[in-house]
This record gives sequence, C-alpha cells and structure tokens, in this order.
Amino acid sequence: MNDLPDGWEWTTLGDIAKVVGGVTKDSKKQADPSLSEVPYLRVANVQRGYLDLQEVTTIRVPEATLQKLRLLPGDILFNEGGDRDKLGRGWVWEGQVPDCIHQNHVFRARIRPDEYDPKFISMYGNSLGRKWFEDHGKQTVNLASISLSTLKGLPVPQIPLYEQQKIVAAIEEQFSRLDAGVAALRRAAQTIKRMRDALFQLTIPQKSENWELVTIDDSIRVVDYRGRTPPFSAVGIPHLRSFNVKDGRVNWDGCAWVTEETYDKYMSRGLPSSDDLLFTTEAPMGEVAPAPDKKFCMAQRMMLLKPDLATWLPEYLMYHFRSPWFQARLRLNATGTTVQGISSRNFRPLRLYAPPLAIQEMLASQIRENLSVIQDLERELQVASARSRQLRIAILASAFSGKLVLEEITA
Repeated sequence: MNDLPDGWEWTTLGDIAKVVGGVTKDSKKQADPSLSEVPYLRVANVQRGYLDLQEVTTIRVPEATLQKLRLLPGDILFNEGGDRDKLGRGWVWEGQVPDCIHQNHVFRARIRPDEYDPKFISMYGNSLGRKWFEDHGKQTVNLASISLSTLKGLPVPQIPLYEQQKIVAAIEEQFSRLDAGVAALRRAAQTIKRMRDALFQLTIPQKSENWELVTIDDSIRVVDYRGRTPPFSAVGIPHLRSFNVKDGRVNWDGCAWVTEETYDKYMSRGLPSSDDLLFTTEAPMGEVAPAPDKKFCMAQRMMLLKPDLATWLPEYLMYHFRSPWFQARLRLNATGTTVQGISSRNFRPLRLYAPPLAIQEMLASQIRENLSVIQDLERELQVASARSRQLRIAILASAFSGKLVLEEITA
C-alpha cells in the first residue's frame, strides 16, 4: 500500500461498508408471471466513473430478492470482472431507475453517508485501488475476476468526511476542465473525418463530368477468401484478419501465423500482387488497403481485389471504395442485423465511377497530398488524447496522496 499523508489511516471496504453480490438469473423463474419484473444492472451498465443506462434489461425475482437487492442512492457498484480492465470498475448509484437491482457479476457496497462520501470511495477504487484488484484477482486464460472477499479487503484511506468531500470536489473541478478539452478533441476528430470524407468524395463525378459506370464484376477480379479459417502456428508466415486492415493501411499488430504448408493450402485461390487491394467484408465491413509487398496469408472476412489496370489506377480505386457514396451503397447491399457483412454475390454487381486514367492519376495525387496533412492532424489528436488520459490518472493519484487539496485543508 502507498504511504498516506499525516492524519490519514488505512481501513478496508469491508470494515466501512456492507458489501453484497447480486442476483443470478434463473431461467425457470423468468417464465413465472407471479414474480416481480424489475430492472437490473449488468457489467455493461457499470463503467469506470459513470453508469451507462441506455439499455437496462429486466429480470423476474421474488419480492424478498427485490427487497434485499434494491439499489439506494449512494450505493457504490463494483464489477466482478470479465477481462482485466473490468476488475473493480464502477461508480455510484444515484437512484436513476426505480426498483433497480444488480446481477451477480456486479457487487454493491453500502456505506454510512455521515461517515463516507461514496464518490470518494468509488474514485479511489477506479484509480489507486486498481492495483489491489489486479494483484488479488483471479486470472484464467480468457477471464479475470475478483471475489467478494477480495473486494471487502480493498484498502481505502480513512479520513474525515469534510476532507473526502473537498477531495471529490477538487477532482470533479479538474475533471470538468479536462472533459471540456476532451470534448474539443472529439469535435476536432469529427471535423477531420468530414475533411477526409470530402477528399474521397472527389472520386464521385459532378454533373458536368461524364464518367463511365462499370460494375465491380466487369472491371475487377474478386478472389473471395471469406470463411476460410486456417490452423494457426506460433511462428511462420503472417496471417491477416479483417481487423488488421484499417484506414487504408495494413496493421500487423495482433496478426496470427501459419506454416508454409498451411499457406500453400489456403492461398490456392490466388496470390496477391503489388497492384491488388484487400477488402474487408465483415467486422469491420468496407475497409480497404493496398496488398502488402511481402508474403502473407489471408482469410476470414476478406476478399482480394485484382483491378483491370486498363480501367483502374489501384490507388484511385482504393479512395473510391472509401468514399461516402460507395460506403452507403455497400451498406444497402449488406446483410445481417447485429454485424453487417457483404457477400461476394452482393458485392460483384455494385457499380463504380471510372474516369479516364489521366483524371484518376490527377485526383489520386490531390487526395494523397491532402490526406497526408489530415493524417498529421490525426497523429497530433492521438497524442493529445493520450495526454488527457495520463492527466486524468495523475489527477487521481495526486488527490489520493493528499496533494491536490492538502494545503487548502491544512491552511
């Protein structure tokens, strides 16, 4: 545990709060109309520093369960886990939904409001308390979790209520300023997106231009690799999946590997060349990038596009695929509700505007030059966003070491 300022002491959450688990969903009870149907919070509703209540589901429970688990304003919610980022994640319930309870993967801590500020406890759990959850949580191959006893053992600073309230007010004031900056960054990101879309929309003709309309099937050879999932190996030839293709580039982070034997077997439909494009058909749909100039394997929700070079400049074609005009038509021809995807059969008949190659070359050069400026702006935004996240962590660390308001309190 960290050293505390003079006058502060350590206690545990279990010593200052009544900590309980939630309700386990019983499928048999859900068909019983005599039981009360009430809203209940799941892990997805309990975020770090806020509650997401856009989608709150219901559950049927006996009256005794409702009375036992009904959330009251000031209750502190903590997630059991799922992955390491969710360990102990939580925030304070403020009574937003009447007669609401919580599921078994969400813990509730109820403290005496005349002794502790619930936001103080939750802010601490979301910041310095995370190390406790990471050190004492259980980890399996895919899941991480904390137990009720681990949560009860969470060390928390014990200080007078008025000091807690000053710290919470100071954090909220700092966060309010930081949130204003983050909102400005988001607005800037939206502006950059509109600038990018406007660039790609240059590949759509104006009324005065008479560009040829061609189908994908007539001007591009489509090599469909969808649904072919090879066995992976620890080393070998890199294997790209749909999430490796984004924003006109191939990102090798998280790529899998296949053996030479697997590569020969699964790449039998056609090998990529330098003028080819990769096109994702699902999760996400509609991302496109030049085929890498190195040996790689591909499958799973991707197609290889081999354009007719008498009709297309590959770079221009990539920008055309990324235009809002084409992306809208792609979505219209996609299938699926939860996750949209495009089949080869629905993709091939889609039409494209094909101007003369000289115009394609001119527009590609113009888009490339302006896109470089936009990408520089995006990198600056990413750096600023990373700094804002670091600043948020620094504010919390300063607050719970007593530095944020200690001088004011002791003055």
